[in-house]
This record gives sequence, C-alpha cells and structure tokens, in this order.
Amino acid sequence: MTDKKIDLSSLSNFELKPNWESTPIKVNKELKKNKKKGTGYSKTNNRRAVTKPLYNVNITYDHSVLSKIKDKIRKSGITYSVEEIANTIISTKERLSFKVEKINKETFFQVIFDNSIFSSKEKAANHIIQKGLNSLIKVNSVQEKSPTGNYNNILKCPITNKLLPPKNYHNFESYIYQHIYENKIVRKFEDFVNNLEEITEPEIVEGWKNTPIKRFTYEFKNNFNKEKKFKCIKIISKEIEKSLSNFVKEKKKIVISGDKISNLDKLLINEIKIFFDNNHRWKKDLFFNIIINLKKSGFHIFKTGERKIMYACPVKPKKFKSENISESCFNIIQVIQQSNKISKKDLLNSNFEKTISKDTILYELKWLLNEGYIREYKNGQISIN
Repeated sequence: MTDKKIDLSSLSNFELKPNWESTPIKVNKELKKNKKKGTGYSKTNNRRAVTKPLYNVNITYDHSVLSKIKDKIRKSGITYSVEEIANTIISTKERLSFKVEKINKETFFQVIFDNSIFSSKEKAANHIIQKGLNSLIKVNSVQEKSPTGNYNNILKCPITNKLLPPKNYHNFESYIYQHIYENKIVRKFEDFVNNLEEITEPEIVEGWKNTPIKRFTYEFKNNFNKEKKFKCIKIISKEIEKSLSNFVKEKKKIVISGDKISNLDKLLINEIKIFFDNNHRWKKDLFFNIIINLKKSGFHIFKTGERKIMYACPVKPKKFKSENISESCFNIIQVIQQSNKISKKDLLNSNFEKTISKDTILYELKWLLNEGYIREYKNGQISIN
C-alpha cells in the first residue's frame, strides 16, 4: 500500500495570499495632522521628508501551523525542502504570527467583551459604546407617557423614518441617545441631530403627540456599579470612559495570529500591511527560525544538489549494514545505489528476478524510510541516506 503524499499548501482552506483588501483601511488622521504641522517626520540628506515609524512590527510563523506541518511530514516520511515549508506558511497571513510594539512604549487597549485591540484609549472607549453596550448593560422600560405641551413641529430620523420629539422637548437628549442605541446607528450625537428632518404638518405633529413615549433606565450587567440605575445612555457612556480599566486590558505588546488580524483596529492592520509588503527581511528571518525549530524537533537538515538546496527529513540518517537488514531490503538498496536517485515507480518496475513482489517492495520501502536508511522526496525520487 502506497503512502499518500501530503500537499503542504492544503493545510487548511485558507486563501492563497494575504487578503488585506477585505479590511478597508482609513488614513490615520493623526498622521495627516502631523504632516501639516511637520511633526512625526525627519529630514534626510536630500531634504525629502521620511515618516518616522510609530510601531515595531515583527512577523514569524504561527507555532500551531508549523506543528501541523511537522506532524504531516512525520506521518508521510517525505523529505521536503525548507523553502517549500516556509513558502507554505508565508502563502497566507492566517499561518503567520504578528508582534507589534509602540516605539514610544505606550500601551495598547484590548476590549474585554470581544477581544478587539486598539491603538488608543479613545478608540477602545468608542468601540465599547458603539458595539458593546448590548453585552454590558440591561435596559428597563419604566414608563409610557404621551407628551404634553405646545409643539408646532417634530423631527424625523432619515435612517429609520421614525418620528422623534422636537429639540425643546424636556427629555430630548435621553430620547435621542436611546434611539441611536436601539437602532444601532453609528454616528456622533451632534451629527445625527443636525441631520434630522423637521416635520411641521399639523396632522402628523398631532398624531405624534397622542403616541405614548417610553422612558428607560439602564444598569450594568456585571459587578461594576451593579446596584446603580442610570437615566440616560450618555451617562452610561461617560461612566465607561471614566472607568475604562474595568472594560479593557492594557498590553505593552500585541502577539496575534494571522486569523485574528481583524481584531485589530484599522490603523494597526494598515501598519502590519505596510511592513508585510515593504520589508522583506522578515521572510529571511522566518526561514532560519523554521530551520532552528525543525532541528530542535529532531528533523535532519541537509543540503544537496548543484544548487545546495536545504531539505528537512523527519528521520535521522542511518548507515546500513547488510547483517542488520533482510535480504529483500538489501536488494532494494542495491538497486537504489546503482542509480544514485530513482523514482518509486521505476523501483517498483525494476528487475528483481521475480524474487520480490511489488507489495513486498512497498512494505520494505516504508520500513527503510522509517529507519532512516533511505529518503523519499516530494517528487517521488528515492535516495540512500
């Protein structure tokens, strides 16, 4: 029975190349601002401005992926070039691991509720308020009451088409914050209010006045301020900003696997993309780190051929002695030695004077391979160790 060769590029159903374009990148406003002010840039001899890097980025292999590759190679017994192993990992960002540090040694902020990571405290707070309130707070409806007062106009949300109270309504701010939260509208309060439509038709205004308006209270689900009830989403948001350490973890550095890149904010994704595309030193470092890992894992690393290509064999080489092997193994080795390298197909069709069956050849080849007497390469070539 023949051993099925593994295709290292089919470790998982990953993309064949890093798909950075799936995450839209926004230009860093701080960098734009710094460019105008002239800060964040250094002068070179030819007087051209060069952006100072804000982050140290390092790329290496994902340890779980390399472990998976090593397991597959051991099971097959096949010898692969180190370059092919490295290219299999590099071919898609999901197989890589990224380490990011700020040059000024400031911290990153990891949001607890969904593990998103941000480059600034403000971005982390905004993310919690915009995306995390559902998991953090409980909303209680406490009262329904029709509005009283003389109102000649009301407002309308252009997103939901819902009728809203006018700006002179006594509880206007709380109501609008609740509407923004309830409908998952990602817009600043002031911008949202400025874009509301004014409705003056008496029939519509009168209809709105006869419709009860709900009032709500809010409380945190976790132990933070557990007994306290808040009357407005805005107050909840201010409480989160003021006590942010209860909702985020600070990190001096980020170490993240490629399949979790989307957990980073867009600025960090952009920094990694720039480094990935423009700095090729990391590929060379990754290549040698893979060699070190393979050696520590018991793989035999050797060079062969005119180009001195570096290979990784899962079994340490062993010199054979005729008295230690069977007659059929000895005959197989003799045939291989005559050709230096021979394909498995040619070996099976070799003339053994009908003393060895093809099944026996395959069985003995597997034993010789596992013992380290021979090597089999991905292209089916076999050689003596």
